[in-house]
Amino acid sequence: MDTIQIKQLGAEDWRDYKAIRLKALRDCRSVFSSNYEKEAAYEDHFWQDRLKDQSCAVFGLYDGSFIVGLTGIFTRADDQSGKTGQLGMSFIDAAYRGQGLSRLLYEARINWAREQGRFDVILVSHRVDNEASRRANQAFGFKYIGKELTDWPDGTKAYEYNYELRL
Repeated sequence: MDTIQIKQLGAEDWRDYKAIRLKALRDCRSVFSSNYEKEAAYEDHFWQDRLKDQSCAVFGLYDGSFIVGLTGIFTRADDQSGKTGQLGMSFIDAAYRGQGLSRLLYEARINWAREQGRFDVILVSHRVDNEASRRANQAFGFKYIGKELTDWPDGTKAYEYNYELRL
């Protein structure tokens, strides 16, 4: 694990971003609010533009020069004040799970949000059966705020559990 590092991705990293995001959507169809087929059709400029967007940050988890994980934080579109951040896209390749690496994902996003100086709260959610996600957000002090029945892209209905962290 000495070679594991996390870095904020820039536009020049779009190929890594695209590759790991599509792997996440393909390998873990039941946990994301999007799907592989939709995002595989995006043109290259979509991936580049996302990484240029200053209202969000996307981080890659690397083992040396090989990307093995992904995560992001976004300004919530439904908050006109721009003071609410939303965590998302978290994925760690199966070969790297169970090593405590989600800590790096949370630290990077929370630190980025604090550095921005504009967020009052960060939200995160997970599908009811995603116990690893629940444990990870709890380790960083997120508080449960409710659940909602959600139509997931895999065609099922299941509860989505919501949490917040006040900054």
